Amino acid sequence: MDLNNTKTAFCHLSDKELRRNRFVFGLIRRPILTKMLTKIAKNVVEYNLPLKFLIRKTVYNVFCAGESGDVVLQKMAEMHLSGVNSVLDYVAEGENSEECFSQNLDKILINIELCDQAAPGQFIGVKPSSLTDCEKLKSYGEENLSLEEICEKVEIIGLVDKMTKICERAKAKGVYVYFDAEEFLTQGYFDSIVKSLMKQFNKKDVVVFNTLQLYMKDRIEYLQELIEEFESENIKLGVKLVRGAYLEQERELAKIQNRPSPVYNEKFETDEAYDHAVHLCLKNNQFVYTCLATHNKCSIELGVRLIQDLNIHNHYSCVFFSQLYGMSDNLTYNLAEFHYNSSKYIPYGELTKAIPYLIRRADENTAMNDQSGREYELLNEEYKRRKKRD
Repeated sequence: MDLNNTKTAFCHLSDKELRRNRFVFGLIRRPILTKMLTKIAKNVVEYNLPLKFLIRKTVYNVFCAGESGDVVLQKMAEMHLSGVNSVLDYVAEGENSEECFSQNLDKILINIELCDQAAPGQFIGVKPSSLTDCEKLKSYGEENLSLEEICEKVEIIGLVDKMTKICERAKAKGVYVYFDAEEFLTQGYFDSIVKSLMKQFNKKDVVVFNTLQLYMKDRIEYLQELIEEFESENIKLGVKLVRGAYLEQERELAKIQNRPSPVYNEKFETDEAYDHAVHLCLKNNQFVYTCLATHNKCSIELGVRLIQDLNIHNHYSCVFFSQLYGMSDNLTYNLAEFHYNSSKYIPYGELTKAIPYLIRRADENTAMNDQSGREYELLNEEYKRRKKRD
């Protein structure tokens, strides 16, 4: 298996789409241009500037699957023909009102229906912070309330009800639920709720997954505790492994609050923790269901090697690989070609609501120069291959 096979990686892109993606990543790998694009995108939202067409034709179409459920359903069906599954997520970031929380719940339930229509064995992504007021959760922590006292709060009760409803609908439709990780100050609440939901819904078949950010210093110990607890209770454990999404934010906040940073100081420490977590999960594949949600080629190769070394013959149903829509197609599509369970995280939604997500994607790619550079080089290699073919 060659994870850099560009013919397989970009088989789903037309020549026009390939040129577009190559152009976008050519911009993103230049920090100055990315800052300009980010500023333009923010002004489009704030001042309703008439530049939406430009954003839609470039970064939006690279990193988002569409604005409506019908369009996204067609994309999912196209990917499924290549053996690639979907992790569907309606993009709505930064909104904070009960009306928005209720609307987000409705969208998540719609996503489950879309997954059910697309194909068996699809996934939804759920950001718990899109369902509740996280600032209130943080304030409870500052009050030093016990977990029992916090669980009596209206916000927590409402959040549990929403998350339970999602799991009930997903189980009925045969859809997996990936609950995203959140900031350090609220993660403990979400960990407790998701663990309870796993014990409720994962008794026979796995439905619910919690996401562990391995740049957090406490995650390996927490994972070991989960493995021991779920094995003793004969319940299936669903774990999605990521490196992390709030690195600088966590460091700055810890500094402001004069407390130790919860994240590792060096990248190699995060990489070691990630690989340790992969070993722990796959060694316990009889009851641990694992998603390697990463763009790191070495971690993917480690997962594949462990599947072979541990003789995990049913790996398609218990070891999953996932990458973001518009990125690392070389990993996703080459894994699918060799019959590994690979998927794309597919964000969709109205352009204006998606702009905060797009800005975050652009910032992350700029911060990871190697990643955006690799994307461009692979796209450029396929572009040259097709020109030579023609």
